[in-house]
Amino acid sequence: MTLPNRLLLISELFDPSTAATAQLMSDLAHGLSQRGWAVTVLTATEGKPLPFPVKRLAGPMGPAVGVSVVGKALRGLRFLAGTHDEAVLVVRAV
Repeated sequence: MTLPNRLLLISELFDPSTAATAQLMSDLAHGLSQRGWAVTVLTATEGKPLPFPVKRLAGPMGPAVGVSVVGKALRGLRFLAGTHDEAVLVVRAV
C-alpha cells in the first residue's frame, strides 16, 4: 500500500486574496488536491472553508513594512517567524 503524496503549503497570502501569489498557491493546492495529494495549507489570509485542511492564522502579520524588496522580505520573515510553531504542529498532525 502506498501512502498519498503530502504537501504542507505555507503561504502568507491565499484564497480569497486576489494577489498573484495567493492565486498561484490556491491553484496549486486545488490542483494537487484534485489529483489525490493530501494538501494542508498554513496561511494568514482569512477566508472560507476549502475542500482540504487550511489553518488560518490570526490575519496579516501587522502593518505593511513597505513595497520595496527589503520590505517584502521583512514581512515574509515576520510571517515565517510567527508560523514556526504552527507549522511544526501541522506537520506532526499530517
